[in-house]
Amino acid sequence: MKSCGWTHCFLETVKECLTNLSCFSFFLVAIFFYSFYYAWPYTAQLPDHISTVVVDLDNTPISRELIRGLQAVSQIDVKGVSNNPDTAIRDLKNGKFTTLITIPNGFMKDAITGVPTALELVSNGAFIVKARSSIAGAAGPLQEIASTAIAVQLIKQGVPISTIAASANKPPAVIFQPMYNTVSGYLNFAVPIVFCIIFQTVTLAGVGTLINEWFCAKQMPFPLVRAIQSLPYLFALYLPFFCILLFWTLFIEGASFAWHGINSFQNIPATLATCVFLSMAVCALALVIAFAFKRANYAVQTVVLTSLPCVFITGDLFPLQNIPDYMNIIAFFIPSTPAVHAMLRASQAGASIGQIMPHLLHLLGLTVFYLTIAYLIARTYRNDYEVISSPYSLKTVKGQTILSSK
Repeated sequence: MKSCGWTHCFLETVKECLTNLSCFSFFLVAIFFYSFYYAWPYTAQLPDHISTVVVDLDNTPISRELIRGLQAVSQIDVKGVSNNPDTAIRDLKNGKFTTLITIPNGFMKDAITGVPTALELVSNGAFIVKARSSIAGAAGPLQEIASTAIAVQLIKQGVPISTIAASANKPPAVIFQPMYNTVSGYLNFAVPIVFCIIFQTVTLAGVGTLINEWFCAKQMPFPLVRAIQSLPYLFALYLPFFCILLFWTLFIEGASFAWHGINSFQNIPATLATCVFLSMAVCALALVIAFAFKRANYAVQTVVLTSLPCVFITGDLFPLQNIPDYMNIIAFFIPSTPAVHAMLRASQAGASIGQIMPHLLHLLGLTVFYLTIAYLIARTYRNDYEVISSPYSLKTVKGQTILSSK
């Protein structure tokens, strides 16, 4: 019988990950493909009919002319006009509309006397792509309408046309302010978040597919037999998955993000630590899911269906206060949650290891927790006929094979 030692178990698992037709696409192709494909569907688009409420704190002919102009353009759907900013902000938080335009007090006076003035454009920001496109879609028409309203009022006051023409080239400024996701950036914010979910989803699917196939094989492969029977061999099974995922996290955070112009490795030691702890926790969870499903072919389906919710329950792309408490409890046990918090701060913002230590300890705790569960599940399979009758069984090697009925 060929050697079935710890090193051979590790190498055999690596070989299966990279050559097995059922799962090599997860370990070799998927993340590389995503690294170049992912940003394509998210090109900026300007929507029509942006639901908007106008808060008129000026209540002058210019402000009323501005509101009438906003109501006339197709890009902006004015849901109402208010003079109570607190009520409007509350309705914006509750999702009754997506954009809030505020005409400040003294707008007309400043506009006709040449004093620099501005309109305030506030977006909810809970959905980052929608928020950015709403702001972009409303800003252009808003400045154009404001310039027209000011010009109409100046004409009524008998201001010379030459003066009006000169002022038309200097429309009021528009101040953009998202209520949430104030960075209002996609490449340097949302993409790193989603890639943490991609790392997790692809790894869980790949490990689940491989181990499911091993459980269903006519003769159970020796890496799985040994992992079920011995804790050191369980680590020999776990380590290849960890190494492969660590390689891809470093590739994405390094070469891929550099190619796309995304901020990364702003703090090298902290980013490396995050990649390591992320890989540890995700692979530990992957073993639990793979062992739990065993021969049931539902691991991939379950992982894929839960990947999108994992993006939002991290609390970074969607307001944490809007997430139900029970979902926050679930999020606590998902490695992508602390991984996203740590990765954004370390790789994109340059936080130190000390500053992200709570998130790293969270990932370490999840690693220990899930490896313990994986070990306990594996113990329940030790007396399975396929395990004790395998020629690779540790009991067989020692001449102590135990026969069991099917």
